[in-house]
Amino acid sequence: MNIVAKPLKAWIYTITALVFGVAMVWTGAAGCGDDSSENNENNNGFECTEERDGWEQCVDDRIQWCHLVTGMEPHFHWSTDCSELGLSCVETDDHKAHCVDMTQNCDEGDAFCDHNTAHYCVDGHLAEKPCGTSNVCREEGGTAFCEPMSGDECGGHGYLDHGECVCDRFYEQDPEDALVCIEANPFPEQACIMHSEDERHTEEAASSFEEALTQDHHAHLDEIIQATLDAGSAGYLRFPVAESGDYVIFLDTEGELSRVLDENGDEISASGGTPNDMCPEVWVEHYHVHTHVHEMVPYVIEFVEGESRTVEFLIRFKEDDH
Repeated sequence: MNIVAKPLKAWIYTITALVFGVAMVWTGAAGCGDDSSENNENNNGFECTEERDGWEQCVDDRIQWCHLVTGMEPHFHWSTDCSELGLSCVETDDHKAHCVDMTQNCDEGDAFCDHNTAHYCVDGHLAEKPCGTSNVCREEGGTAFCEPMSGDECGGHGYLDHGECVCDRFYEQDPEDALVCIEANPFPEQACIMHSEDERHTEEAASSFEEALTQDHHAHLDEIIQATLDAGSAGYLRFPVAESGDYVIFLDTEGELSRVLDENGDEISASGGTPNDMCPEVWVEHYHVHTHVHEMVPYVIEFVEGESRTVEFLIRFKEDDH
């Protein structure tokens, strides 16, 4: 196996895992939370249909995959940008796409995990796949791959690396047990930190509920969204609901949330409307939307009708405390 020393590349993998973490999460488990989505047609390759759910292809050295979600048309999502890693995108006969280092030769069965990145052999060349922060790299059967973390590993808030936990943001190693990650900041404070540290993502609100479900008007979880709202009509943005529990909506402007709708257009109870006590001047209102779901479905935020404006908000999932 012809593989060069990896000290420098290890840092690249670590950074890449963080950069692509969100994309890899939704690729593996939660659906519409990666970089962006498109309709079901792509002139560069296959058409995204129900029968092709999960198929991948290469478009301009970037991996694109077909996704099927209840209540929505089949559509494409972007995943890892191989060119950002200095790699080439390669398709295989099993309808998968891989980021491959064409300068690194390997033999079938050559595989390893390093800094939570899977390295495996594709057509005689070494492929790399960053597993992100919610998946963990595994070696099995002569290959390496990313899989969702078990709820027990690092308390579900990190991944194991060389016998100890690398913890997710807002978590830290338990000083009494390096195999457990514990909360370093309470949930309300996390939203305050995100407001002060995280970049903003601009999304144009749809003018109808139906448009929000079928077009590219979506809010990703754990991102500060700046929603642009047109005058004279209500605004709509969808967000993914993949687990049962509380989805907490933080808003920087009072009185903007009209209601929350499920994929059928039925109103879902949103309780609260009070400031975040840990930073009331930043998040002036927050709401709890409690869900019971068995698969990933889209929910839709409806903003009140008003003047042309921008509203900043954040949606985060909070597990049940019991």
